[in-house]
Amino acid sequence: MGKAAPSICAAKKSRSLNKRGMAGAAVGFFAWLATLLAARFRACGGLSRSFLPDLRILKFFSSKEWGVARPRLPNNSAVGLKRAGNESRLQQKSPPREGRIEGAKPLLLACLWLSLLAAPARGEDSAQRIEFDIPRMRAADALMKFADQSSTPLLVSFDLVDSVEANEIHGSFSLDEAVSALLQGTGLEGKLNSGGVLVVSKALEQERGQKVRSVKSKSLLASVSSIVIGALVANSSTVAVAQEGGRLDEITVTAQKREQGANDVGITLNAFTGDQLEARGVLAAEDLALYTPGLTVNETGATGVPLYTIRGVGFQDYSTGASSTVGLYFDEVAIPYTVMSRGILFDVERVEVLKGPQGDLYGRNTTAGQINFVSKKPTNELEAGASIGYSSFETVNADMHLSGPIAEGVTGRIAFTTTQSGKGWQESLTRPDDRLGKKDVFGIRGMLNFELGSVGDLLLRAQYVKDKSDNKANTTYDGRLVGLGEFNSPYGPLFPYVGTGDAPWYSTGDNRAADWTNSYTDPDGVVNNLRPQRNNELISLSAKLTFDLTENVSVTSVTGYDKFERKEANDWDGSPANDSSNINTSDLEVFSQELRANGQAGNLNWLVGLYYSDDSVDEFYNYFMSDSVYGYGSVVFGVSPFQFAPILELDTKYKQDTTSKAVFAHLEYNLTPELRFTTGARWTDEKRSWAGCTFDAGEGTLAGFLNFAFGASLAPGDCGTIDDDPNSPNYIFSVLNPNDAFHVYEETIRAKKWMYKFGLDYRITDDVLAYAMYSHGFKSGGFNGANSNTTQQLKGYQPEELDSYEIGLKSTLADGSMQVNLAGFYYDYKNKQEQDRAVTFVGNISGLTNVPKSRIFGAEADIQWAPTDGLFLNLGVAWLDTKVLEWDAVSNASVWPTVITFDASGIELAQSPEWQINGGFNYEKPIGNGLKAFIGGEANFKDKTSGGATGVSDATDSYVVANARLGFGRDDDRWRLTVWSRNLFDEYYYPAAYTGGNGPYIRSVGMPRTIGATLDFNF
Repeated sequence: MGKAAPSICAAKKSRSLNKRGMAGAAVGFFAWLATLLAARFRACGGLSRSFLPDLRILKFFSSKEWGVARPRLPNNSAVGLKRAGNESRLQQKSPPREGRIEGAKPLLLACLWLSLLAAPARGEDSAQRIEFDIPRMRAADALMKFADQSSTPLLVSFDLVDSVEANEIHGSFSLDEAVSALLQGTGLEGKLNSGGVLVVSKALEQERGQKVRSVKSKSLLASVSSIVIGALVANSSTVAVAQEGGRLDEITVTAQKREQGANDVGITLNAFTGDQLEARGVLAAEDLALYTPGLTVNETGATGVPLYTIRGVGFQDYSTGASSTVGLYFDEVAIPYTVMSRGILFDVERVEVLKGPQGDLYGRNTTAGQINFVSKKPTNELEAGASIGYSSFETVNADMHLSGPIAEGVTGRIAFTTTQSGKGWQESLTRPDDRLGKKDVFGIRGMLNFELGSVGDLLLRAQYVKDKSDNKANTTYDGRLVGLGEFNSPYGPLFPYVGTGDAPWYSTGDNRAADWTNSYTDPDGVVNNLRPQRNNELISLSAKLTFDLTENVSVTSVTGYDKFERKEANDWDGSPANDSSNINTSDLEVFSQELRANGQAGNLNWLVGLYYSDDSVDEFYNYFMSDSVYGYGSVVFGVSPFQFAPILELDTKYKQDTTSKAVFAHLEYNLTPELRFTTGARWTDEKRSWAGCTFDAGEGTLAGFLNFAFGASLAPGDCGTIDDDPNSPNYIFSVLNPNDAFHVYEETIRAKKWMYKFGLDYRITDDVLAYAMYSHGFKSGGFNGANSNTTQQLKGYQPEELDSYEIGLKSTLADGSMQVNLAGFYYDYKNKQEQDRAVTFVGNISGLTNVPKSRIFGAEADIQWAPTDGLFLNLGVAWLDTKVLEWDAVSNASVWPTVITFDASGIELAQSPEWQINGGFNYEKPIGNGLKAFIGGEANFKDKTSGGATGVSDATDSYVVANARLGFGRDDDRWRLTVWSRNLFDEYYYPAAYTGGNGPYIRSVGMPRTIGATLDFNF
């Protein structure tokens, strides 16, 4: 139960216990008697109902903070506790209160026990209807009113409820109905135990399945009182007490914009605490895919943009300005572009992965689901921690945080992280001494929370991340190994090895083997640094204001601003050849404002809100391809017409501006105490404007080719995107001056659409929740930010829509030691946004389109079990069956301007493995002298899949990656030493495989085995 809290016991007016001697003489006897009775009653299965008193409220002591409670007592007296230094004494309140009680703290405990022994039965009254009139207020005050109005004994920690706000309830309710309505969404739970006492509790933090137990007290009274409380509530499943076997802790989530237990939310989600993520080595958002069934992350080597897919719903576009189907949120602020998501996982409270459309509550329209990152907040008590680790490749990780009060009503938190490595993990196949993969990351986050009296709070956050790490290089392989040709298109340096054997940069089976291009010198003598690396900077600011508009209505304002600047080089082709290398210089700015109001009226929880965002993407995409089939490779292999006018470099520049406005509502209505109806809707109006072109890079090669091919007279640096739209006045085949056909392409698209959902969840028992949900979501259209040859290639693609039908079951079994969550779903997917071929005058290159119709079947299981004290087991399974039902895809036989299509129905969707399985364990055991030892690990299986929508060349193999850890530390977690290994068996695996730029087939390979040690301190 966390901290203990003050106890109150009625004293008769006629008894004045001012003499310490009398009190002291009674203390020992009563304390001994209380402990003896506790042991005997516990052995008999708990207290008889007839022993419980007719008290208004019972509270137990806190070892850190004494409070004052004033329930209505029969004699109208009031007893309080006042703290003086490290000693706490009972003290009479100022006149006109009568009587004084002074003495040792065990006297109160004994008094409480004697009252309990005289209690009448109350357990049978839980179904009786009682009139309640409790406004919205602090939970501590609301519970006291509840105890007064229902004459119900109440057992609660003052510290647990002091900072929580309860709901209003008015009308006639049973005790169970009233408690449920009063505490709904607070993260608290109240149940009548077998003795008729209402026990209000919150599950303790219990990482890795350790036994839930009360926090060790710093005082004798707290130690004794925990024994007493344990006897009182031995039959209550809502209170965490020592028992045979383990207990699971339920993670509190805010998936529906209010605090709820993860197992009380009628949607499918996976939630991870910060400690779980740290133990599993999750350092970046991309790492989540190893531990979340149904989630895949394809870290492309093309531009460094991670591509997120949930349950087969994803968008395989590597453009910086492409919006993801998976919504990303950090402290309730949307991250609209996935490239901004790297480097944010430090000092994290939890991560929530929501599956399926969530459009009613989340601001950026998405179809796959959401990933919510929630940082740790300032604390009311001073705390600090540090972590230092050393691992393979001379890597040092360091994290620190400091949190606590700054002034009256002001708390703060500051967190810092850095990762530095002395050498890279990838080795060049053609340059033995060249290494790639060094880390150089720094991040800092500061937070201030202001208590605005009794009406609200203001939380300010500022974050800065600097990342100057190396990027990962791809690995080139011989396509004949998987039944393809050796390469997709020829490139210059490959020529000596064609037909004579493998090129020296081909590699399979070795995680560390790779290759890349370090530099390129253009015809003007300008040297370009192409070594895969990044120099990225993120500034993130947010303000969250929460206040009570009335007693029944609270208002929340969330304002966010993010500025992301990057200069990033990537080697797409995975070879020392300059077939496909690029430098992306990007400036992204995002502003968002959400304003919402929520409240409760009887059985109804409601939320309404407004959302506005404005963002811009300004990018310069510098592309180098001197060795490609379009460059000097065409000369070597005799490829016309490029052998007469090779193209060596391209400069793509574009600007994208997006504004999104939305109004939304979310309602939850308890039809009965067990049955809840949920609905929500959102109207979104999004406008996106785009302007861009692929320009000659200034060295004249693109302009020279276009002048040769079309009779134009373009100069170095001119726009080289040709207008091939027959409906355009600048259509290449209708203009008199060919130069008129080359121009910046501009377009604005707008989407005005509804998103909505309807759901039912039914509480079969207190521990089993069944739910069904229908939801409709959409993702707005966008533009192709890749290199372009024609305006048709740049035309905006259309919005996609998804209808989700899902049923699920969340069940807590085996006396709270096991959680089994099951879900099954069907998706009807329309106009899926997908990669396709763009038919241009230089050949068939990257394009984007809409797939008219697809469908997805799937099922998931999430099982957690603590079979014994200290042992925690988990298993996650996801099964997918995806299929394109209707799509005339572009055939590679197309020759510009003629487009040939083929029937692509029947193929699977990209990044949709049939099976994903992850399982793990953790075992902790005391070893004496205040120490404990632990061992843990997990294994993750991912089935084969494809990295793109067309072509067998995209196929990947299934793989298993295992991690392990062991260590020891203080049993109160003041310090802990962990030795760990990731990819323990040095598995060779590649989460993505595709055609690398213009010519080779490549794989994006995972890291080899790493071994390290981490020392954690908490103060």
